[in-house]
Amino acid sequence: MTGTRRSRTTKSEMAGLNFPVSRVRAMLQPQRVSTNATVYLTAVLQYFTAEILEQSVNAAQSENKTRIQPHHMNAAIKKDKDFVKLRRFKNAVVPKSKHIPAEEVSGQE
Repeated sequence: MTGTRRSRTTKSEMAGLNFPVSRVRAMLQPQRVSTNATVYLTAVLQYFTAEILEQSVNAAQSENKTRIQPHHMNAAIKKDKDFVKLRRFKNAVVPKSKHIPAEEVSGQE
């Protein structure tokens, strides 16, 4: 039998995502979560990651730096108005980053 095997298509490829749906599902294993909910959660995680990285790159470029440092990520999260609206991101702490005063954050709005 010299038949050709069809390669399997992953859920990430079907959904057009770069993040692995199967790994997110494995992390949620004790809970009963549908496959569609897992794909949606993976898409949200990928979107947030892309947004934070984009804002971090902008913060690094504004300082004429070519590398993203932890304080660039902290500045991206604290100064972006969409992330500040989300309660979890408002109190986020990035390890080894510089402190951003509350006056500086509230002055951006």
